[in-house]
Amino acid sequence: MSKPIPPSSFTDEGGKDHKLTLKQKIFGEFYIKYRGNGVQAARAAGYAGDENVLGVAANENLRKPKVLDYIKFLLKKEGLTDESVDKDLLIVIRQDADLGAKMRGISEYNRIRGRYSPDKVKGEVLVIEKGWRVEKGDRDRD
Repeated sequence: MSKPIPPSSFTDEGGKDHKLTLKQKIFGEFYIKYRGNGVQAARAAGYAGDENVLGVAANENLRKPKVLDYIKFLLKKEGLTDESVDKDLLIVIRQDADLGAKMRGISEYNRIRGRYSPDKVKGEVLVIEKGWRVEKGDRDRD
């Protein structure tokens, strides 16, 4: 018989149990609710202070692997997966409308999921200007 998991615990995609403080759990839930606004999420989780203090609390939480894993867990639970974002991205790519807000949302999701980082794109395309791909070493630097 398996032992019940307390409310401040969750099991990640790999089957590993994680324990969170109540504040960390609430922070993760409100981080999703407030669409990535860490200051609002920190305030809702019970952290005290001005915007700067709350920003630091949010930053500290977002650097903790178990908090990020919980946020990823919540995103997946809501059906927001790599595959669903990839489908939306394909729609965005094929449309001519201004979808800046949606692109920022997809970008934030990809950042949270660790799907891209400066290290991953190093040596690849650095800049896209006026429809031209500018590869590393293709242009002179001032």
